Amino acid sequence: MKNTQSKSRMNEKTTKINPFDKLPSELITNIFTKLPVKSMLKARSICKEWNSIITHQDFTSLHLQLQPQPRNHFLCRQREQGALAIRRTDSFTQVDQLITPEIFQDTVVTRVASYVNGVLLMYTTIPKHETDNSEIILWNPSIRKMLGIPCFIPGGWDYRVKFGFGFDSVSRAYKVVSVCSVRFLSRTKVYSLRNRLWLNPKQRKPANPAVYFNVFAMPMNFDNEIYWLGSVKSSNTTKLTHFLCFDLDKEAFTSMKCPDIEVKAEERYLMRCSAVLDNALAILDCYGNPDGQHGSVWKGVKSSSGSDLVWTKQYKLDVTNNVARGLSRHKVEMWFRNIPKGSISDDDLENHEDELKALSDVIWVRIKFLDRYVESLVLLLEGNNIE
Repeated sequence: MKNTQSKSRMNEKTTKINPFDKLPSELITNIFTKLPVKSMLKARSICKEWNSIITHQDFTSLHLQLQPQPRNHFLCRQREQGALAIRRTDSFTQVDQLITPEIFQDTVVTRVASYVNGVLLMYTTIPKHETDNSEIILWNPSIRKMLGIPCFIPGGWDYRVKFGFGFDSVSRAYKVVSVCSVRFLSRTKVYSLRNRLWLNPKQRKPANPAVYFNVFAMPMNFDNEIYWLGSVKSSNTTKLTHFLCFDLDKEAFTSMKCPDIEVKAEERYLMRCSAVLDNALAILDCYGNPDGQHGSVWKGVKSSSGSDLVWTKQYKLDVTNNVARGLSRHKVEMWFRNIPKGSISDDDLENHEDELKALSDVIWVRIKFLDRYVESLVLLLEGNNIE
């Protein structure tokens, strides 16, 4: 009789309700948003309820929204092939690296075309002596998911086609954009991850004036639009004079003039790049000489009509070698792209001397891609596993 009672008590203990079962789903969701992505992936296998919470699209968006700010690392590609480095934003030292999937390695030349919510749009090109084929792939390194984007051009992608990738906050859909200045009507389309189809943009009218690009033009995302720096002269695509803009909601193209270049330097020594500074578009014009690096930073705000940008000079950049010896133009670009959000002026430029000195000590090659590192669950229910 005693044995029967003891067994009964043991069964009662083992069948007790899990404490988590008593928690409301809203609280469980809040707890999950604080976990690293790897921990959330493990939690999916615990029970159906947890899996349902983590794989819901609303949770993916909530997790992105509640990530700690500011992010302490950025993702960088220094070569066309191989791994992507994760570096600290304060010291610029490498702390980790992302090994790209096999499809991005070996003889394949890979370019990072865009980085949105932790997902890379990567464009792979196989050398011509093997095949003319090329691929566009979305890859989320946090969850090891990859999604191939089909080609709609017979015979493969035209080298003149450029790509963009963004999240339409109005329709809440991720979209890939192909654009070609030369053959706009046949080569410019929009691919939505929601319907998995290449479709014509809602407004097929090309931008005026037309904007042409160099061999590889990396886009920038800001305020529900994609921006490419280009030129209105097809014969000189290195002289960046305009932005080509694509509104992700309206699916319409416009072009906006950049500020005139003021610095006096030979064209081959001049560098122009864009970033988001103080919640606005910004442009850096930079050139180097034996004394150091010099240039100007501009901020653009849309006019009341919304048809163009009004540019105002924020400050002049004069970084002498006494402050940061060995600072190249590409290191200045890296610093400019990672300035903490907020107003930067002549008065507080000196507050960034330590960052510039730290950057000057880094052994560096030309930057192919640079953006803040983000972990996300985007593509969790789409694509194929990458082993």
